[in-house]
Amino acid sequence: MVNVLKYLIILSAAILAIDATAATINIPADYATIQAGIDASSDGDTVMVQSGTYVENINFNGHNIILGSLFLVTDDTSYISTTVIDGNQSGSVVVCRSGEDSTTVIAGFTIRGGYAAHGGGIFCDSVSIVIRDNIIRDNNAMGDEQSGGRGGGIYCYYSDYWIADVEIRHNIIIRNIAHNGPYQVGMGGGISCRWCDPRIIDNIVSENVCGGRGAMGAGIYCDDAEAVISENVINDNLADWGSGIYCNMNSYALITSNVIYRNIGGGITCQNNSQAQIINNTITENTIAYGIMCVGYSYPVIMNNIVWNNESLEIYVVGPGSLEITYNDIKGNWEGEGNINANPLFCDSSNGDYWLAENSPCLGAGYEGADIGALGIGCEATDIAEINILPNQITIFQNCPNPFNASTAIKYELPRQSQVTIEIYDILGRKVSTLIDRQQPAGYHQAIWRADDFSSGMYFYTLQAGVNVETKKMLLLR
Repeated sequence: MVNVLKYLIILSAAILAIDATAATINIPADYATIQAGIDASSDGDTVMVQSGTYVENINFNGHNIILGSLFLVTDDTSYISTTVIDGNQSGSVVVCRSGEDSTTVIAGFTIRGGYAAHGGGIFCDSVSIVIRDNIIRDNNAMGDEQSGGRGGGIYCYYSDYWIADVEIRHNIIIRNIAHNGPYQVGMGGGISCRWCDPRIIDNIVSENVCGGRGAMGAGIYCDDAEAVISENVINDNLADWGSGIYCNMNSYALITSNVIYRNIGGGITCQNNSQAQIINNTITENTIAYGIMCVGYSYPVIMNNIVWNNESLEIYVVGPGSLEITYNDIKGNWEGEGNINANPLFCDSSNGDYWLAENSPCLGAGYEGADIGALGIGCEATDIAEINILPNQITIFQNCPNPFNASTAIKYELPRQSQVTIEIYDILGRKVSTLIDRQQPAGYHQAIWRADDFSSGMYFYTLQAGVNVETKKMLLLR
């Protein structure tokens, strides 16, 4: 599968067309701050920002403009990482809540350091804007007196009597957190959408976290939304349920052509009268919960997906509702027209490469001869007997996220069945928790430490597997 660097390199190559009558405001040549440039702009203008770090919290204030880095006019992706808007932990980094329309664009930035009740990175309320070609990272949604944090990276919401239609395209949304609140859990560590119609297309949504027991949708959370979620890579996010994608409360979602893997808390969850079309996705190696879970009057169409090697059940259905599950490759068999149970022959799943070998049984096996899964051929034919699906040594990885607040995941690999013990120690060497103490099979594993009742500070985790012992440190920040 294409790695993160390659996805960044192939970000949209189109240069925005700028109306000849519109002005271009240059930052910092014309104005010292981005906000001053926005305030001086008129609809249709472009505010062009030079490389540098701008410590400010910006608000479009109803200006329908293009805000961009030099990436817009050069296609040089290095400008995305070198043009930084840092919220300095003092509110949402970017706010759009004054009726901005679809001519409003923010593109080509690293957006970080947000710290707000909702929408730590970007907060959108009753607007239709384009968020594209950005790195949105290390932002926090803390929640308020009524709810947990929503949208550590991006929060889209509408409160007016019209439809908000936000386009989120070609972004890397990574290591954002939606924290637990006093009465509700965090929802949507990466993206949270409520009462709006987002188009979430061709993004990388990775290593985002939702805090609190029962937290939902660490990657993407949709609540009463009509969402298009397509062609994204959604991996290594952490929540209790639907850690990749969670569709809740009357959501209508088209979920297509996504690679959803190694999320801790399951791949996709549909709940409470949600109607999802889950088509041509690769859903694999998600842990703790299920590959796909449908509960409480859910009505999904599940077709042409690879649902393979998820830690719990591949697909779990409970409660009223109806299912249409056809032409999928589902490990362990599933009744239904066209469903198969065959190793999909990923090129190199241990390194996150979920393209298919040219002799994969998923090729041409879908509805009307379509391929099954999100990706096509990416490597030569493979003999299934030659595939090494087990690690060759005991390995414990650095916990993720780190530093962390409330919850973190510890991944490890076992080449053979072993008696495994994972223990947590404080800075004084006192054991404060035992996460695992049992026999485990060979393969890839993860353990979650929920530190809700512990104070900030340095901790150590120790893995003992047979005679092998390894220790690493981690930092809890409140």
